[in-house]
Amino acid sequence: MTYSKKREQSLKFLEWFIRDDVQQRWADLGGYTCNQKVLSSEKFRKATPYNEAFYQSMLMVKDFWATPEYAELLEQMNKRMHPFITGNKGTAEEALNGLADDWEATFKKYKRY
Repeated sequence: MTYSKKREQSLKFLEWFIRDDVQQRWADLGGYTCNQKVLSSEKFRKATPYNEAFYQSMLMVKDFWATPEYAELLEQMNKRMHPFITGNKGTAEEALNGLADDWEATFKKYKRY
């Protein structure tokens, strides 16, 4: 956000959006939340057939995209996965092994290991 011309407004939006009451309303409208209080509530978990699965999944999530190299990693993923998924080129194993090699090189390049 250091490059944003609307940094103050962005921060105000985030402060508002992460409030428990706003996250509850977001969930009531069908949105998914990572707000622990709302996410773990029985109301959220029973609101739709998918919410319980989402809740269980969030217990296992590791946020590996929280890195400044996010865009580069995402481009690498698209480059490896798109041909396999949409063009049936290669195997899933080849795509994922190639992606692992790309990501390892990227993390080494930025000294993330």
